[in-house]
Amino acid sequence: MPEPLDRLTLAANATFQHSEADSGLADHFGRMTWLPRAPELIYNLGLGYEGRLFKADLTYQYTGLQLENLTSNDLDNFLQPTRFLDLKLSTMFRGVRWSISGKNLTDGPVFWKTLGPSTRYLGTQDAGGNGSYVLSGRVFNVTATKTW
Repeated sequence: MPEPLDRLTLAANATFQHSEADSGLADHFGRMTWLPRAPELIYNLGLGYEGRLFKADLTYQYTGLQLENLTSNDLDNFLQPTRFLDLKLSTMFRGVRWSISGKNLTDGPVFWKTLGPSTRYLGTQDAGGNGSYVLSGRVFNVTATKTW
């Protein structure tokens, strides 16, 4: 490709899966469910640029709805989809690679458990005290790397 397009990179991958199992619960004989922690869709997208002194990477990651565990009242625990947009920029200056990166730039939840597959009812907390909705915010890092 002509310059500067010859320095661009594109990346994409996707996982599609369908799972089904008999719950095995005595009080719900024959109840079919998803396999726990098996989202039907996962995908990653990436766009990058690498010049002589400058590099940039933009990535997007999506993990779909997941069954977390079954309950006896048919209102099972689900993990809602997560979406992350990350950016990393780096450059060389006087023999040092300087980088700045930002994670979760869309400020979405990193963990969101619900009762049922909809977002209507917040899920119950685990015995260990883990929250059902975790919004950790954006994270930024600045690094300097020197190689001898």
